[in-house]
Amino acid sequence: MGRHLMERLFEWGRSVGVQEVAGHVLADNRPMLAFVRGLGFTLKRSAEEEEVMEARLSL
Repeated sequence: MGRHLMERLFEWGRSVGVQEVAGHVLADNRPMLAFVRGLGFTLKRSAEEEEVMEARLSL
């Protein structure tokens, strides 16, 4: 269900001109990191907080 809702959100975002979705995930939250990777997000460690990963997806 979560994947379906996120994909609907991306569709809506594209329709209103959103170009990128970004968020933060705790680096030790493996299930969420796997989830966002599966949606196509790229991940990199935050420059400000080493325990946080930045997730970005171009729409």
